[in-house]
Amino acid sequence: MDRDGKHLMDGGGTSLLETDGPFIGPGHAKILEADGKFWFSCHFYHGTDRGRSKLAIRPLVWGKDGWSALPFQ
Repeated sequence: MDRDGKHLMDGGGTSLLETDGPFIGPGHAKILEADGKFWFSCHFYHGTDRGRSKLAIRPLVWGKDGWSALPFQ
């Protein structure tokens, strides 16, 4: 089920991460837990660094609705 309660087999889907400015084409996401804290990692292409591939590791927080709120900015 997506964030709106629509089944994925019925065309549902919630985008959690997408291109935002120089943060281009994020993918290969992974959620890690360490010492009770959650972390989100993914690779992306850096639009102001000649398109070089980078790795982002950011704190992952959960909203009251149980979905993630990714604080990348």
